[in-house]
Amino acid sequence: RVHGDCSLLQSPCIAMASASPAFGAAARRDLFLLAPGDVPLNHGSFGVVPKPVRAAQIALLDKVEENPDTFFRDTAWDVINASRAAIAELLDGDADGVVFTTNATTGVNAVLGSLRLNPGNVVLYFARVIYYACEQALLRECERRGATAVALHVPLLNATPDDYALAVEGALRTHGGHVRMLLVDHIISGTAAHVPLEELVPRVRAASAVFGAVDLAICVDGAHAPGMLALSLRSMSALGVDVYIGNLHKWCFVPKSVAVVYSSPSARAWVRPCVVSHNYGRGYTAEFDQQGTIDVVPIATIPAALAFVEALGGWTAVRAYQ
Repeated sequence: RVHGDCSLLQSPCIAMASASPAFGAAARRDLFLLAPGDVPLNHGSFGVVPKPVRAAQIALLDKVEENPDTFFRDTAWDVINASRAAIAELLDGDADGVVFTTNATTGVNAVLGSLRLNPGNVVLYFARVIYYACEQALLRECERRGATAVALHVPLLNATPDDYALAVEGALRTHGGHVRMLLVDHIISGTAAHVPLEELVPRVRAASAVFGAVDLAICVDGAHAPGMLALSLRSMSALGVDVYIGNLHKWCFVPKSVAVVYSSPSARAWVRPCVVSHNYGRGYTAEFDQQGTIDVVPIATIPAALAFVEALGGWTAVRAYQ
């Protein structure tokens, strides 16, 4: 089965990364395909795949083509489950809450569609802080459903926890039980500033109880967080976050494109993928795992990408260098 080969493909990643200087110009030359004349300053948008991880990806693509029928009918479930377990360990989450989609924008679209908004419902978001594509998705869903999108305003630079919390508390005071969702970023795409979720989310939960927003869902667009931050998905759920979404092809060195969608135990009952396929009605992970014939090789390459980071010295060393 291919999942056996996946574990073997970690070995070249470990060997090549260990043989090269861990960081700096020599590591760039030895470990990445970046053009020598370019100075890449925007890793965050799309990421870059290291040479050994790329080799693992290509080998897996070849394995798929050796017997596509066996792969998609049988082996694909093994590799998805292996990668689910690896990401749950890396990001400190419950494996039953981990599913994959192509990118964070698709994950946000899935959550918005799963809400089943009604006329009169309100969705809150932070103007200029929100990623533009997700703002567009939010506006479209509200337009389709007759709901209202309410933009909250905080300073783009140096916003304090109070700035964020007071803006949401004011909106909850105004709209009360009509508020169905808060969509909030973790790392702002345009500035790289961190939204203070640890202070914000508990205050939002407390205010939602006071003002009757008992059905409020909190969704975090953490597109840049996996790999960049020492993230704990269990802690996010404990704070009161219903769904956390993050890309793996940015800072985790996974081939493009893969995102993780992590839902709290209660949210797993209602969060569903954008694409309805054979596993409709079979539960959270089953529905996300089967979305038609797609390229699951980037998902299957997750263990190799994580092995590459460990061979560089581990996440603490990588983050310290950044």
